[in-house]
Amino acid sequence: MMKMKMKMKMKMKMKMKKLVGLVVVALMPMGLVAAPLPAVAVLGATGTAAWNSEVQAKLVGTGRFSSVAVVDVVSTTPTLATLQQYRALLVYPDANYFDANALGNVLADYVDGGGAVVEAVFGNYVYMGGRYSTQATTAPSMQAKIAVIQTGL
Repeated sequence: MMKMKMKMKMKMKMKMKKLVGLVVVALMPMGLVAAPLPAVAVLGATGTAAWNSEVQAKLVGTGRFSSVAVVDVVSTTPTLATLQQYRALLVYPDANYFDANALGNVLADYVDGGGAVVEAVFGNYVYMGGRYSTQATTAPSMQAKIAVIQTGL
């Protein structure tokens, strides 16, 4: 009898969680419930680690992100699985990328999967290779998905 009551309680809790989830999803477009804050990442190619930390701190300070990760793309190329943890990426170079072609390919895969990329600072001067570089300027689908912003952070 006790096990049966526990099972019923668990089923009720699961139904309530689903119901609450449906209500939140239904109310979000109306602006009645705030959407969850996105997790983002900074992919900085710099010679000074403090620069990536400074960009990270400024983004965190806005209060608009659930988390802001830093990936040093001078010393590594992130995997697609790593990038897919984030809703958007801020990519900026001040030094050469660890592997410009590999990074360009993984960024193109990330965008193809629905991710957003913002390219900043010296993005038009430091070579980014792979499919990101070639398709960003030739494929309309990539042009629509990639926001290129030249800004001085």
